[in-house]
Amino acid sequence: AGVFARHPCSKVTLNHNEIYDTQKAGITIFAGADGTLLGNRVHNNKLGGVYISNGSANLFDNDVFENSASGVQIKSSKATLTGNRIHHGHKNGVVVFHTGKATLEGNQIYDNGGAGVEVKTNADVHLSGNTIENCKAAAVTFASGAGGWTMNNVYAGNKDGGGVVKNTTDSPAGIVITSNDIIVPSNARQGSISARTASRHAAETKMVGCGASASAFVGAAGAGKMMLALTAQPVVPLDSDERSQINRAAGVGAGAAT
Repeated sequence: AGVFARHPCSKVTLNHNEIYDTQKAGITIFAGADGTLLGNRVHNNKLGGVYISNGSANLFDNDVFENSASGVQIKSSKATLTGNRIHHGHKNGVVVFHTGKATLEGNQIYDNGGAGVEVKTNADVHLSGNTIENCKAAAVTFASGAGGWTMNNVYAGNKDGGGVVKNTTDSPAGIVITSNDIIVPSNARQGSISARTASRHAAETKMVGCGASASAFVGAAGAGKMMLALTAQPVVPLDSDERSQINRAAGVGAGAAT
């Protein structure tokens, strides 16, 4: 059954274990438990690698791979993921749902069967300094009603949009997309950024497109819809003044309308 922690076992620390071939999730933290996971190998589990429900957890330098469900699942919980490798799973690398909140910094998420990170309705995710590569869906997907931001990440070779797909119909969406490097594969179904709303929270930087028809669409209230065509060569990054102008137009950063 793997590792199963719940209240009153309020704090659990797992260091450098190998957890595999269970019929459930490799590690389950729920019902008020608080977990610290460091340097574990969690793989080949039927219901995913790490499942956090109504609890909290900090994950550092774990290797989560080849699980049948999503690598890390965060439901109605708070979690921080730092320096982990989440890869070769059958579904999403990370999924956050049911008011879950997560911060992902410096992780490598790659070769998963779904999105790198899926953020569902009412969930909130902050991504910084991550590399998400070669996933079978977009690097990051935000559902309608989701929130968060993605900054200074590298998204390369992912399908179904390549970079970030915002499936949002509400406005404002409450999502900031800025300073990411997005490399789009030639078979991406959409452009690297697809904003399906007039979101006022968007700014873009450097992108490399491998497909002649790939484009980036970023909605910005008060500034119209911005379209950045992708070419086979890197687009020159914006300088600080140009970025500030776009941020102001999109309602991001100091001096923006609230």
